[in-house]
Amino acid sequence: MPARWKEVARVRFEGERFDTEDNALDLGAVVEIARFHKLVVKAAESLWLRENPHRQRAPRRLGREIRMFVRTIEGEKSIVVRLEVQTKDTDMGTEGTTAVGRTEQAIELLYQVASSAQSKERNAPSLDSFPTALVREYLKWGKTLGDSEGIEFTPRNRQPIIVRLKTLDRLIRAVGEDAGWRQ
Repeated sequence: MPARWKEVARVRFEGERFDTEDNALDLGAVVEIARFHKLVVKAAESLWLRENPHRQRAPRRLGREIRMFVRTIEGEKSIVVRLEVQTKDTDMGTEGTTAVGRTEQAIELLYQVASSAQSKERNAPSLDSFPTALVREYLKWGKTLGDSEGIEFTPRNRQPIIVRLKTLDRLIRAVGEDAGWRQ
């Protein structure tokens, strides 16, 4: 049976560096896409550990199950990369959860972290409610961004959220990291 594809998120790079008329992709964006994948894996591990509190580490195979592909690059005033997963009817992952489902849950958790970092509402979830290891991994995303650049990501069926340097600075304050992380 041939594989089917399912879009799980879109990542859009904005700023002068990504403003091309011919869909050229700056190599800094490739680095950020790879970091996003690593972030999704870390989020999946955090979710697995939450479901299995008696365990100290997630299984190694979990990271191999989270596979995303770039099949489409679009853009005029910014570059949009569609991240997709390959689906098969028999694609069961660790402990009966589909790899696609685990990927979508991980992306949703990342969305919640970014929303909390940007929220000014009093009832927004505190960043303390998210695993510290995940928030620390989040700090590695966006290192190639300039002051006027951003990475917008949109999980399926969600509104876009933009990660900028100020978002990352709020995360830094939340976990007590040294503000020199961009160097």
